[in-house]
Order: sequence, then structure tokens, then C-alpha cells
Amino acid sequence: MHPEVYKAAKSGDYARLMRIISGNEEDFFHQTTPKENNILHVAAQYKWVNFIENFLQCPLRSCLLWQGNYKGDTPLHVAAKVGSNKMVQVFINEAKSPYQPDACKELLRRQNSRKDTMLHYAVRGAHSEVVELLIKEDPQLCDITNAADESPLYMAANRRLPYIIELILNASSSSSSHKGPNGLTGLHAAVHFSLPK
Repeated sequence: MHPEVYKAAKSGDYARLMRIISGNEEDFFHQTTPKENNILHVAAQYKWVNFIENFLQCPLRSCLLWQGNYKGDTPLHVAAKVGSNKMVQVFINEAKSPYQPDACKELLRRQNSRKDTMLHYAVRGAHSEVVELLIKEDPQLCDITNAADESPLYMAANRRLPYIIELILNASSSSSSHKGPNGLTGLHAAVHFSLPK
């Protein structure tokens, strides 16, 4: 990625980005950093919601939402990881398409190289507002386990996050996955932390 493009995305300066782009023929929008982050990854990392909204005004740029970095993280993974519910909502709204009704759910269920979804990242960071938003959009995210065999419910119980546990348990009429590593479940994690030391 061109250093000036990176600086504009890192600082959230959309006007600066447009000045850089207008003077060059090269397609800066599809350039990446050495870790394969695109412009949306960088802006999401620094929580520049307005920058992202402006950038996504051009429909051709929305394809960057699906681009993974070297870990397989999409910009939505990054937004969930940093706990920005406003940015997560912007990405969800952008992914919704009347022409491709399942596109948003496909993006939400996208797993990285460790098979983490956005919900795994939100639970890991104890970002309850992001968890609530993701579950509201797609309750079936609660059923997806990662490479460590952790369900979001197990992760929440293991981290002693009662509000997030409640959100996951109330997510849908069907039971959420309670699976954890080595045959453990969310109940094992909850009991372990409730025992007196």
C-alpha cells in the first residue's frame, strides 16, 4: 500500500485520500499492507467510521468488505475485534443487497484462518454491544465453533461474561452451541469459575 494512502486511512482523512487518488492513475483502492490489510482494514483498526462511510459511497469499493488479510480477517472481523458497534453496523448495512439476499449472512459467517467469526472476536473482547448487534443480525452465529473447538457461549462462560452469556442464550428459540475444547462445555466453564477457591 502506498504510504500516503496508509496515512490517510490511519488518520481517517478521507479528503486527503481523495487528493492522493485523484493525482494518480494507479488503482490505490486494491493495494494492501505487508499484512494484506486493505484500506477498510486500516480505517477499521483505528475506528474511523466517517472515513469508512465516505469510502463506501462508491458501490464498486464494497468488494473490499470480503477481502481477508494474511490471517483471513475481513474488515468486519477488525471492527468486531476493536469493539466498534457503529462500524459493524456500517459494514452490515453495506453487505445487505436486494440482489444477493444471503450476502450479509455469508459475510457474517466468514471464518478466518483460526475459524473465528466476528462473534468470536466480539466475545473475546467482551464487546457486548457488538455481540448483541451480530446476534440480532444472525442468531446462527452462536452455533459456529472455531479451530480451538470453542463456541461463543463457551468463550463467554470461560471469560465470566454473564451479560454476553444471556445474550447468546436468548439469541434464538433453538439452543446455541455450548461446545468447548477437549470435550468441555460452557457449563463446565461456568461451574469452574463459580467454585470457591
